[in-house]
Amino acid sequence: MAKYVGYKRPKDTKKTIKHLLVYLGHYKWMFMLVALLVLLSAGANVTGTYLVKPVVNRFIVPGDMEGLLKAVIAMGVMYACGALCTLGYNRIMVKVSQKVIQDIRNDLFAHVQKLPLKYFDAHTHGELMSRFTNDVDTVQEAMNNSFAMIIQSFIMLFGTLIMMMVLSIRLSMIVVVFLIIMFLFIKFNSKHSKKYFNRQQEELGKINGFVQEMMAGQKVEKVFNHEQKNFEKFCEMNESFRKESTNALAFAGMMIPTIVSLSYLNYAISACVGGIFTLKGLMDLGSLSSYLIYVRQSAMPLNQFTQQVNFLLSALSGAERIFDMMDEEPEVDEGSVTLCNAVKNEDGSLTECKEYTGTFAWKVPANLNTYWNSEAYKDKIKKQIINEVSDMEVTRVNNIVYPADKDNKKGSALADVSDGTYLVELRGDVRFKNVVFGYVPEKTILNDVTLYAKQGQKIAFVGSTGAGKTTIINLINRFYDIQSGSITYDGIDIKDIKKDDLRRSLAMVIQDTHLFTGTIADNSTDKKKAVHGNKLLYRWIFYIAGLVILALGIMLNTKTNLGVSPIISVPYSISNVIGFNFANMTLIVYVVFVIIEMILHTIWQFVDKSANQLGMYLLRDVLQIPVSIIFTRFLNIFSGMIPSVNNNMPVQIMLLIIAVILTGIGAAMSLNMRIIPNPGDGIVQAISDTTKLNKRKGKGVGFCKNCFDITNVTITFIIGLSTGHFLLGLGVGTILAMIGVGRVIAVFNNLFMDKMNKIAFDYVE
Repeated sequence: MAKYVGYKRPKDTKKTIKHLLVYLGHYKWMFMLVALLVLLSAGANVTGTYLVKPVVNRFIVPGDMEGLLKAVIAMGVMYACGALCTLGYNRIMVKVSQKVIQDIRNDLFAHVQKLPLKYFDAHTHGELMSRFTNDVDTVQEAMNNSFAMIIQSFIMLFGTLIMMMVLSIRLSMIVVVFLIIMFLFIKFNSKHSKKYFNRQQEELGKINGFVQEMMAGQKVEKVFNHEQKNFEKFCEMNESFRKESTNALAFAGMMIPTIVSLSYLNYAISACVGGIFTLKGLMDLGSLSSYLIYVRQSAMPLNQFTQQVNFLLSALSGAERIFDMMDEEPEVDEGSVTLCNAVKNEDGSLTECKEYTGTFAWKVPANLNTYWNSEAYKDKIKKQIINEVSDMEVTRVNNIVYPADKDNKKGSALADVSDGTYLVELRGDVRFKNVVFGYVPEKTILNDVTLYAKQGQKIAFVGSTGAGKTTIINLINRFYDIQSGSITYDGIDIKDIKKDDLRRSLAMVIQDTHLFTGTIADNSTDKKKAVHGNKLLYRWIFYIAGLVILALGIMLNTKTNLGVSPIISVPYSISNVIGFNFANMTLIVYVVFVIIEMILHTIWQFVDKSANQLGMYLLRDVLQIPVSIIFTRFLNIFSGMIPSVNNNMPVQIMLLIIAVILTGIGAAMSLNMRIIPNPGDGIVQAISDTTKLNKRKGKGVGFCKNCFDITNVTITFIIGLSTGHFLLGLGVGTILAMIGVGRVIAVFNNLFMDKMNKIAFDYVE
């Protein structure tokens, strides 16, 4: 029985379901698989009960023990299949529901960060937090349990009724009557239970709010000696909560006992009447046996279906509140002016640059109406320059656009507009002109405010609480927009500046302290992963050890003579055909892999202009060649040390399993150190990176790895077939390596990833 959370039903069920289906649609095939498995599970249960009839009539009554044994085994197989289907859909449902909830949480959090400050002023913190906790948890519970349970209960209920009517229509009337009684009771009980649970939730909300207020206002409470009055008020609220909880739980507690009692009464009456029918020859013994089993299991699907529907509607109500929050309009940002790093030239002009210089500038579109591109400013500058140059240079002056402001000693240097923008140095000149503002239009807080703060000035706002000091600071940051007037920043209206860049240019110490999760260092800087010198040594030790273990695993796999690892199947087959050294042949093939990687990375970088890391990728590709030389030397060493095993299948299988485990461990150790990949892994990563640029959906590394292994096996098969060697290097060892190595890597990472990171790295992302 699902827990009842007391939420009201959604206001717009259709809209909520439509919104939810967008998230479910990402995993539609998984949900269809769940529905199919639920159908098979419920079908096996219903069908298995009906099989009791032929078992009793054909085998038990005649005393056919051999036939009975076969029938029982067949029923056992059917129920086992049903149990496996149940296990399957439960595991799939849990996995898929967690992914859906993850998507919802991510989208909800991302959207909340985009909401304007006024939205948070209009909603309490507790109300907003309940969206991430109570509402999301309710949706999660419904997806974990209700989705599959509703389908199963529906199939079980109607399947049971149909099979009961097939067995005996007359007896089925008794069950139908009792099911109607159960349904009416469930509806009556749910109505009253819902009413009291809603009241319980309201009282609980009052208590939570009161306790939160008391905890936050302990100083005030103690100063005014208000402890006793607050305690009396809390006792009153707690008593109200107790009464509503008692009523809610009383009705909820009646549900199961009443349904069970009615089902027992239904069973007793059906058994008596069915026995009479059997004695009079109106019904055979097998039919009665199946029918009574159906009677015992008829009540539970109805109860489950009703409860799950109510719980599903409650979950939809929680989802509705989540989606309502997502539908809130995000903070509007129509600004076009951005902040950038700049270098000041000798003539006072500015040039944009990427590196940090300590000088910042506003990047202003040339067509934006600001003081700096006004005709008055241009005429002023031209007059200043004309006074300083000869007549021969007047023509050149008429062609200039924005030189440095000679009147301003600190300079308001402006750049050329060849790219459609010009630069204004960030100085910190803030000016309010006839500003009118109110948090609500009908109530003005600031009326016709005019002030300025020049570069380097120190200004203090003094006034009583509520005078508008904090409001002015909030307006500079554009947490709110003014109703009329203007606020300029270095001669630029702040409405024209992108909000992120505007706020990035300001330093603000807020009264309410807040630290983000993490250390003080984490809050003060965007620290990336750092590695000490000794840690770097540890990384290389683990990396080399991983290569050694990987080479040992591959060579041990080869020496079992049950098939080689797919990644080296091609060089193995070629070396056997032409009589060339296996390790050296592997080196040649790895060099070919590196060349293909370089080609793929070049294509990727030219297609994806934003990547701009071709040099780094090519360098890493080239460094794989010396790694390959080291790796293949280890192959040679282990080839001479490990003898071949033939005609001893148990030993071969045991060594093969060890080889797969070692291969997985070695691959995991070398990959986790993130230094230089083995060419066999590097080419898979390159293929994955390149395919992601395809207009079709990009494939992950795992998919590309499987495709690459299959390609190697196919080439090896063709080489063997064309040279008369047939399955050269291919066998059960190849298949086991394809399947098992990836699983070993996953298990190894799950067990030792954190420990390896702690050993090799100072900071783990």
